[in-house]
Amino acid sequence: VYLDCEEEDGYFRDRCVFSDEIDIEDSVSVSIRYAKGAVVSYSLTAHSPYEGFKMVLNGENGRMEIINHSGTGAFAGKPEQTIRVYNRLDEEIIYRKPPGSKSSKTTKNADRLIAELSGGHGGSDPLMRDMIFRGADEDPLCQNAGTRAGAMSIAVGIAANISMAENRMVDIRELYDFMDWE
Repeated sequence: VYLDCEEEDGYFRDRCVFSDEIDIEDSVSVSIRYAKGAVVSYSLTAHSPYEGFKMVLNGENGRMEIINHSGTGAFAGKPEQTIRVYNRLDEEIIYRKPPGSKSSKTTKNADRLIAELSGGHGGSDPLMRDMIFRGADEDPLCQNAGTRAGAMSIAVGIAANISMAENRMVDIRELYDFMDWE
């Protein structure tokens, strides 16, 4: 689809992520400190032998580890979606979507399953389109972000790029000095 548009938009798609003309960072690590004390360590590899992510959240009530491999590269034919919750009672609760299966038991510690949703990005694309274009009737998980949340999210990425270019810590208030920060 995109190759047919090269004459229209002037962007030549040679598919070489290692070209000297590519100025997007391939590997990035960012440390973020929020005003109320939360700390985030974020690492991104844009070009990898497989697609997916691993996320770990540590908090006062426990730890959550999320793994999502889409079934490409080393995980071809065996996608994985697993959420492990370790609470303060020394319990491990596992939510898993077994490869190629819509339902089955998980480990001995849990029989919870990740819901099978249709649509791109694990079913989130149609849900997000409905929220944006049709309006959400309910938002029980508070996922519907407003303009301010969007601006703050973008600011983190902009600050990370400035930090890499200028080799310094960046306070996002530098970027949005017109915003009310309270």
